[in-house]
Amino acid sequence: MSELPAPSSAHRTGHRRALGTVALAYGMALAVALATGVSLRGRSPLLVAALADAAATVVVFLFSVRHDNSSVYDPYWSLAPIPLAAYWAACAPSGPGPRAVLVLALVTAWGVRLTANWLARWRGLGDEDFRYAEIRSRTGRLYWPASLVGIHLLPTAWVFLGLLPVWPALSGPGRPLGALDAIALLVTAGGIAVEAVADLQLRRFLRSRSDPAAALDTGLWRLSRHPNYFGEVTFWWGLWLFGVAADRGWAWTAVGPVAITLLFALISIPWMDRRMLSRHPGWAARMASTSALVPRPGRPRDASRPGRWLPVAVLCSLLAPDARAADGPPADELRRRYAGEYLFAGGEAERAQVPAAVERAVDGMFFIARGIAYDRLMKSCEVCSRYTLAFESGKVSVAGPCQIADVSPDDGREADHRTKHDETSQLSQRFVGETLVQNFRGDGGSRKVVWTLLPDGDTLRVQVTISSGHLPHAVDYTLTYRRRSASRPDGGAADAGPPG
Repeated sequence: MSELPAPSSAHRTGHRRALGTVALAYGMALAVALATGVSLRGRSPLLVAALADAAATVVVFLFSVRHDNSSVYDPYWSLAPIPLAAYWAACAPSGPGPRAVLVLALVTAWGVRLTANWLARWRGLGDEDFRYAEIRSRTGRLYWPASLVGIHLLPTAWVFLGLLPVWPALSGPGRPLGALDAIALLVTAGGIAVEAVADLQLRRFLRSRSDPAAALDTGLWRLSRHPNYFGEVTFWWGLWLFGVAADRGWAWTAVGPVAITLLFALISIPWMDRRMLSRHPGWAARMASTSALVPRPGRPRDASRPGRWLPVAVLCSLLAPDARAADGPPADELRRRYAGEYLFAGGEAERAQVPAAVERAVDGMFFIARGIAYDRLMKSCEVCSRYTLAFESGKVSVAGPCQIADVSPDDGREADHRTKHDETSQLSQRFVGETLVQNFRGDGGSRKVVWTLLPDGDTLRVQVTISSGHLPHAVDYTLTYRRRSASRPDGGAADAGPPG
């Protein structure tokens, strides 16, 4: 038991360092934004805010490059509006009025809550959004220019456009408070509440689910596949209503919430649905019966009226050219593409995710049981130096120097499985969409391993999820492997492996 605190301390130290790095990035970004504002003193506050916002984004981008992780930018969406709104309110000749104070309070509450939600789920500098990984694989050497434009500057522009409507509400007295302000308050606060409740429900579900293939379909998630996105979109429309309440002449700034709505409807939702299709066998049925964004009782999609969705489908295909049908390519092609040997390429950052994920999973257990659970999980969550995937005679084989080969029929039928630690389970392996999914079902819990070959044909992402009724939270982490012909081993990789 005396050895248990060591990994916990290392994890917490590493996470604190990661938070310190992000804090430094945003502190420097704020300093550069302030310096930009001082250098532009006397200019239009809208121009000053836009240029300071862009300068701060570039600073955060440089930190993303330095740490090879574009997710350093993720909290910018929720943090930047707070100082921007405060600056505009400070520009009011007679100081902030009641409407401005109300808008500032709502923007701050939204920003703090959304940032706290990101912090609760962020695993450190080794944790990068899966969408950025896909963009990285598509763009290759052009990834960082693509990241600057598509991941950093464009979202900054979207948020600035979304915030623009509150300028008349913050910078002057405007029209007297009235009924439209009351509606704006209800819409804005309602959006914050919906997003907060949806995030809370999702977080509780992920901590307690016993089946990694299960998807949340209760609470707000029964009425919408993405209720958190609905809350976010609603928030921005509420801010627009405050601007119109202050000055009807600023109604044109609806371009901001319209742009954000299209961002979620045409890019974020289709992208997330494709990921869910690859990880959850029942998601296609969920898509057919449940609203994508606006919460409403589930009902089958009206196939007799396909025409009204044609413009959206065309735009989605243009914005996401790699979208594929849910059934994906033929199984023989998938087997051919996946077969081969892959070497661990995640480096120390990904290696450090494993003890961190195990530590989170056992957090809250009685200290004796916690130590036992931690040791058992760490034995089964090693990081293998290489894997060989083979498909022969109707069977799938996943082999590595760290484990007994995982072998079972390729049609998903279960087979007896035993690990090198003499743990037994029922193993099933099959392709779901374009991903290879392994499910290990034992008396004490379950393990799901999702193998995703990225579009470059050489990068393999391995997501491991371990659930048990004895664990307060699921173990969840992702590792990166590269095909041997395209790999540059990072050296010193321990023989270890997620599957078992």
